[in-house]
Amino acid sequence: MSSRRSASRNTPHPKARWLVGEVLVGIVDADGESYRAVERGWRPTLPTAQAGRFGLADLLAVSAEVADAAA
Repeated sequence: MSSRRSASRNTPHPKARWLVGEVLVGIVDADGESYRAVERGWRPTLPTAQAGRFGLADLLAVSAEVADAAA
């Protein structure tokens, strides 16, 4: 996989972002006990950087806070 970056920004190529997203969704969907399998209408209720939109960065931020609290 190429580590090529978008020309205008220092962000991953859109196809790379799509691929990562699809892999993560596939992992969650493969788990028959995940919230996506058990509660189809479930939506995250954790704090987000952008109101109404929960993204991977939000998940990582919450995970870091939980890890810090557990340490």
